[in-house]
This record gives sequence, structure tokens and C-alpha cells, in this order.
Amino acid sequence: NPVIEALPEQLPLFELFDALTYFPPYDEAERHYESYDRQASLAQIHTCFIPRSIHIEMTRKFHSAVCLGYASRNPMTACFVSDLTELSKCVKSKDSLFERVKLSNAISAGYSIFGSSGTGKSSAMNRIEDLYPQIIEHESYKGRSFHYKQIVWMKLDCPPDGHLKGLLVNFFSEFDRLTGDNTLTKFAGNGRASIDQ
Repeated sequence: NPVIEALPEQLPLFELFDALTYFPPYDEAERHYESYDRQASLAQIHTCFIPRSIHIEMTRKFHSAVCLGYASRNPMTACFVSDLTELSKCVKSKDSLFERVKLSNAISAGYSIFGSSGTGKSSAMNRIEDLYPQIIEHESYKGRSFHYKQIVWMKLDCPPDGHLKGLLVNFFSEFDRLTGDNTLTKFAGNGRASIDQ
């Protein structure tokens, strides 16, 4: 499966710990700054990240979820091409519920992270995402031409009002930013479409 093979290999424990760790750049000259400048430099401490065992577990779960999602979506198989063709027909005919399509048994995986505000959930995910390219552009696979843009991960912010429409607009906007496409305009009326549309 080319999309799984293109992912970075999982790192052994100690290498993973080093890869997740982040210390802000330090310049010895800062010790001789005026006190107000030294205090301003202290703010960099908030960018420091030292992983704990939960972060190692989160990284492993992230990798597993990505691989499991790709396992049943091998772009080199006829089944995958058939699924895409069927989905495309539904989109073009505005069948928003995809009632007419019978897809193969594609599997998706995910996991949830719960914790109080400010405990480092977002910081941890940012460090984990940095281990993976956001997009992989394929040219060939095993000697065959294979032009394919693989989105490994995509981050969406929940809209402040919590509405589904805002989340969908965020999804299409981010998708278009990553792919250079204009999906939001083509299929969602540039954000003016209803949720069902």
C-alpha cells in the first residue's frame, strides 16, 4: 500500500522521546541582558516540551489510526477506484446522504483526548504532527506512474458557535488550502450552502 509505505517509520522509544522533545533556542548572551529583556526571554519557557509516557502512547495511537484508515483504502486497488467513482457520482448528483452508493468495507479509526484546559493537549498533538508530513505527493510506485496527493493529517478548529456548518466550511477551506483546489466554491457555494447541501 503506497500511502502506508510513504509514512515515516515508527521510532524506537528513546528516539521518539528525543524527536518529541523541544527546548527553545538559548543564547548565552541573554544572561547579560538588562533585567526587562531577560524577563521577556523567559516567556520562551512556554514553548518547551518534554514528553511523558502519555505522549508516547498518543504518538503510537496516532500512527495506528492513520495506518488503519489507509489499510482499507489502498489507491492501487480496483475496489478503491470503484469507491471513488461511486462517491464522485453522488457528489455530482447532490446525493448528500450517499443513499445510492454501496462502498467496500473501509475502516476508520480515531481516539479521543480529554483533559482540562491548559494541560498541554494541543501542544502534544502539535509535536506529534510535526513527526509526519502533512502532505505527501506521489509520482510513482514500484516503477508505475502514480500521481497522487496524500493528506496525512488535517487540523480543524471547532467553530466558536459550535455549529456543524462552520466545521464543514473549515474542513473544505483547509482541504482547499492543502490541495490548491476550490472544493468549497464548487460544492458548498463558498460557504453559503446549507448543511445538507
